[in-house]
Amino acid sequence: MDKRAAILGLIAIFFWSTAATAFKLALKELHYIQVLLIASIVSFIALAIIVVARGRYKELFNKKLFINGLVSGLLNPFGYYLVLFKAYTLIPAQVAQPLNFIWPIMLVLLSAIVFKEKIGSKSIIALLISFSGVVIISSQGSFSSLAGTNLLGVLLAISSSLIWASYWIWNMKHKGNELVKLFYGFFYGALFITLIYLFADIDTSWSADGILYSVYIGLFEMGITFALWLTALTLVGSAKQLGNLVYLVPFLSLVFIWLILREKIIYTTYIGLVIIIGGIVLQRYRLKGE
Repeated sequence: MDKRAAILGLIAIFFWSTAATAFKLALKELHYIQVLLIASIVSFIALAIIVVARGRYKELFNKKLFINGLVSGLLNPFGYYLVLFKAYTLIPAQVAQPLNFIWPIMLVLLSAIVFKEKIGSKSIIALLISFSGVVIISSQGSFSSLAGTNLLGVLLAISSSLIWASYWIWNMKHKGNELVKLFYGFFYGALFITLIYLFADIDTSWSADGILYSVYIGLFEMGITFALWLTALTLVGSAKQLGNLVYLVPFLSLVFIWLILREKIIYTTYIGLVIIIGGIVLQRYRLKGE
């Protein structure tokens, strides 16, 4: 792998690994709509600066990208983070983060529907393995009963992975410069969440700490980190090589969750996460000609 791509990729992985902790810290201080409002606007501004700095501003006049960005922004950041942040208000970070990470499995299922791709036997086994990991994590240490589990939070975390997979497929179907597409996505996303905030009946009090955490999310979970990852992808010889680094995120996330949030990591989180990753890896490296 290109050394520059590896460095940029690892920086992105580090920031994404802190995201779950930052979510929890911000959501302790502010309503999840307020958090998304600040993060989306900050991310949009950061991406605008990056687009101009890289000389891509002329592509902003692409009518097709402008129109496609409407759906893109509706999916991410608006829909994706709105659902994900609500999930984080209901369940522990150590549960929400791994459940959100099953998006590669959702991507396989959606691709089969959208692109009419056949799902082979090995892929089906991989899907079942990963979903068994979801059940284990959702149990939160109690295999005999899910009574202590906030099922709405679990369903929202899983739904967020479905929205992210939908966003991924939308991007694959509509070509264009990835950075500009990202810019328009956050332009519309920031617009949508601003409208929601103006008409929603929520607590309008603001916390300085909450604002700082939300700005961090906007810069280092969204805007700058997405741009770093896209740059790394342009430098690397194989996207699969760089993609393998993503598997570090949920494990590193648990370290920050334990160190900073002081959540006691339940053994089912470790077991379920390993099983989920195992299923994703099996799917990713399925036999040729399946």
